[in-house]
Amino acid sequence: MLRFPTAAGLATFYTVATMLAIAPRSFAAPQSWLDQPLRNWNPTLPLLDLPPQGNPNPSELNRCRSTLRSPQSTADRLIQQRGWYLVGTPIRHQNVEIILGNSGFDGMCRPMGYQAFVFSRGRYLGTLSPNLMDSRADGSFLGEVKFQNNGTFTAEFARYDPNDPLCCPSRISTVTYRLEGGLLPLPRLVPVAVATQPTANNTPPQASGLSLSGQRWHLRRIGNQAFPVDTAFIEFDSANRRANGFTGCNSFNGSYTANGPRLLFAPLATTRRLCRQELLQSVETQMLQGLNRTNRYRIQGNTLQLFEGNRLLLTFEAGATESPLSGRWQLQRLANMPMPPRNPMNAVFIEFDGNGQRATGFSGCNNFNGGYSVNGQQLQFSAVATTRRTCIGQRAQRIEMSFLQTLEQTNRYRIEGNTLTFYDGDRPLAMFQRTP
Repeated sequence: MLRFPTAAGLATFYTVATMLAIAPRSFAAPQSWLDQPLRNWNPTLPLLDLPPQGNPNPSELNRCRSTLRSPQSTADRLIQQRGWYLVGTPIRHQNVEIILGNSGFDGMCRPMGYQAFVFSRGRYLGTLSPNLMDSRADGSFLGEVKFQNNGTFTAEFARYDPNDPLCCPSRISTVTYRLEGGLLPLPRLVPVAVATQPTANNTPPQASGLSLSGQRWHLRRIGNQAFPVDTAFIEFDSANRRANGFTGCNSFNGSYTANGPRLLFAPLATTRRLCRQELLQSVETQMLQGLNRTNRYRIQGNTLQLFEGNRLLLTFEAGATESPLSGRWQLQRLANMPMPPRNPMNAVFIEFDGNGQRATGFSGCNNFNGGYSVNGQQLQFSAVATTRRTCIGQRAQRIEMSFLQTLEQTNRYRIEGNTLTFYDGDRPLAMFQRTP
């Protein structure tokens, strides 16, 4: 942790000045600041004293509202108070925060006219760039920051040559910043070095016999975080240039274009089912945002990776083995209540689609369908929907209500031979028999 000497008088002045305003600095230059000798645009007492340049019109703001986030910290609130829109995920390390403030959007709701603001202990230090930045433009911040133990950190910026496709900058500039101490109670943000290296974006996107189409791609990671359930997937129809899939709560579809390493999705249409689990809601939001931001892809082995520039967004896997749950299972016992002999056409059953991670069946009066996720012996159902037929008889109604409640309560399963049992912890809920 960095330590700096205190100065009460300067600290008081600094706090009042910071609360007055936010200041992204801008310098006109014939070439990118990343190609020139570095100068420090962050003054000793930086002020957040300028509003963003322009604001989106109401229709544009409404269209892109899902990309915005609510303030979570004092620094967030300071930026929002000056008219900036909060986007992206804040980068936090010890006492340092890096926050993206945005002033506009492109047609795919990517940030335009944005800045990366740096704070320490809730007080403003400066910006990562002397200029406002646009997505997919030379000098745009890629969101990658690495902190060192010596009070320095690095940030990466996209570098576009005139012939580069928008998806794929041919170079990356890495800027090193130092947090310098002094008479102030807070460090000073100083850019000290820049290095530019070529990227590998001209390599073929495929390193195996697999292509986008012809398989179902199951979501495995969001960014660098492992995806804990198995329901979400995407499929590509290369003949019609259409993509469809499931987010864990809702189905989606839309068109796409692929050319070499480039991959772009048109706005995707989704169903409107409510996510009952907070985790699935978060996954759905991040998956749809990731598809929306994708501009290139790479296939290695049986893995599909989607990128925005050099930032990894989503990782999928093809050819997952079939689940032992796959197939049709007829209900034999519900809690302690055995099922009476019934016409097979009216028997309660559940059927698992191991590839699509979908469950369908008959609950006693109505057909049902929904998603499910498996992690080892853990089993959870999501977004279960039924038809609306009226149950004939109180017994049939009780069985259906109990069965649907069982699906909500199930959190693990066990298969022994041809018998499947659902559990809530150690409490057995329902027992099924596999049917041909």
